[in-house]
Formats: sequence, C-alpha cells, structure tokens
Amino acid sequence: MKKITGVAVSATVAAAVLAAASCTNLRTAKISANEASAKVCLKIYLSAQNTFRRMDQDEDGMREFAADMKELYHTQQNGVPIKLIDLSMANADDDGGQGAAPAAKNGYLFHDLKGAVRDGKNEDFEVSDDGTKGYIVECGLLAYPEIPGKTGSKVFVIGIEGTIYEKSAEGVKPFDYLPDCQDPASGWVMSEQ
Repeated sequence: MKKITGVAVSATVAAAVLAAASCTNLRTAKISANEASAKVCLKIYLSAQNTFRRMDQDEDGMREFAADMKELYHTQQNGVPIKLIDLSMANADDDGGQGAAPAAKNGYLFHDLKGAVRDGKNEDFEVSDDGTKGYIVECGLLAYPEIPGKTGSKVFVIGIEGTIYEKSAEGVKPFDYLPDCQDPASGWVMSEQ
C-alpha cells in the first residue's frame, strides 16, 4: 500500500478549494450577466411599448400600450408580426408564448403588470372607454429569476418613467401591481442602469 504524504494531501485539498472557488466565481458571473440582460430587456420593453403606442395598432385614434408583452412581437401588421421585441423575450412572458409554456430568457421570466400601488392601494392601469385591452397612460413589467439564487438574485421592475428598480429575489413571487418604489419601506432601490 502506498503512503500519501502531507504534501500530496495539501496539494489535493488546495486543488479542490480552487475548483470550488472557480465554480462560485463562474456562478456569480453568470448571475450578474443574467441580471444585466434582464435590465436590458426591461429597457427594450419600454422602448417597444412607446413604439407600439405611437403605431395605434387598432387604428381607433386612441393610442394604447400593449396589455400583454407578447403583443409587442405577435401583433400583426399587414399579415406580418411587428416584432418590436425578439421572440425569445416574448416567449419569456410568464403566461406562455403563443400557447406554449414560458421559456426563460437568460435565466429570467417576465410578468406584465396591470396596475400600480398608489397611496397603499392597488389601482389598475387605465383602459380606454371603448373596451380595447390596451393601457392608455401607463405600462409596467416585472423581471424575475426563473430559479432564484441560481439564475438570478434580484427582481426588477420598470414603469413608464423608465427607471429600473431592484430588490432581492428571496421570497418574492410574481405580482400584478407596480410597487411604490419611492417608499423606502418597500425595499425597492434604484438599480444601476
């Protein structure tokens, strides 16, 4: 039987520690890249929403934002999808893409917001009087990690003003109302853009 020296054991332990540190660094880098991608997607969403509104898709003279993020890709114009966002982003909408289950984009899913918290109350975004499904004045989107702690450690929101806010993803489930991010008690902080 071969005797293992202290030097050999130390080298093996050192290699294992370096490998573990390397994996941790790679995981941290991947999470950071996913989070940066999610913030870019939120900016793309807002730009697409502004374009969608200017286009007046239903030609009723009332310029609405899309109530569902997938409309920013799939809405037809002259028989062709408008593609204001890419298909992978549309398919990351958490209510599924064209009948399919959602597929995370760079570790993140997106959730359409239907209103905002004002004075502590949930208020729906205003819709037009003619019953169309778009929002007249506001829109908002939530980005959250598909697997908190593994694909991302933060959730992000954006509203019509264009500021991205973030919060730890720990314990946060998708929600429908844009939080009052100005309230320090909410835990939301302005994200580095």
